[in-house]
Amino acid sequence: MDAEGWSWRITELKQRLNITVVDLAARANMRRATLADLQGASDTWTSVLIQVYRAAREIAPTITLHDMLTVHGEPSPIVVRRHTIRDGMEPMRDLPGVYFGTPLLRHSYAPDARDPLGTIQKLALAANIHPTAMRLLERGRTQPRISTVIQCYRVFLPFDPTLTLHDLVLLPDRDLPPDAPRYTPYLRHQDTPVAPPTDPVQADAADAGDGPISADALLDLWAQLSPQGQRVTMHYIRALLARA
Repeated sequence: MDAEGWSWRITELKQRLNITVVDLAARANMRRATLADLQGASDTWTSVLIQVYRAAREIAPTITLHDMLTVHGEPSPIVVRRHTIRDGMEPMRDLPGVYFGTPLLRHSYAPDARDPLGTIQKLALAANIHPTAMRLLERGRTQPRISTVIQCYRVFLPFDPTLTLHDLVLLPDRDLPPDAPRYTPYLRHQDTPVAPPTDPVQADAADAGDGPISADALLDLWAQLSPQGQRVTMHYIRALLARA
């Protein structure tokens, strides 16, 4: 396993499916070189993971996301569960029907703003992700990279040792086993650690204060915008500069 605590399992996957890289790449509708480069902790977008997953399930319907990636601390056996999407949740960018699971996990294990992960700000801090990037992910404005999914997975794993990547990357029913059970919280709220009470006004203010965002993070977010989104963003930036 890579030093980052996760690694691709493409070699093992090919052996299990008895298929070549060329055939798997064709089924996944991607370039062979792209698939061949998925080694170690090669980071990429979640959409790539899902492409490979869907292609593999056409051959072996019992395949899980953990057959694509091995993650330190992952449970055994892997139980794939379905989730009930809450009102207001938006699908990941460019992935219709696929949702990021952190809003549901926060609701299950930190439903109060005073809890350790009770706000986006606290979750972002725990996962070492910029709050602005975390907020955009939860609102479906951007698509997470695999490393980001793993970071959030590790944050919630202590709350539920049975947690899998399928609880972070919420796939539509057609991509799940037909008998997949409904997810239920591993621990009840009263059993989870609770932070000392804080002033709710201060908590809201802290969650709103994102602090400076790095140039790399800005470029990453910019790259995910559509051409129209970039034009609209530049319009607002020019308007703000004109007021300065």
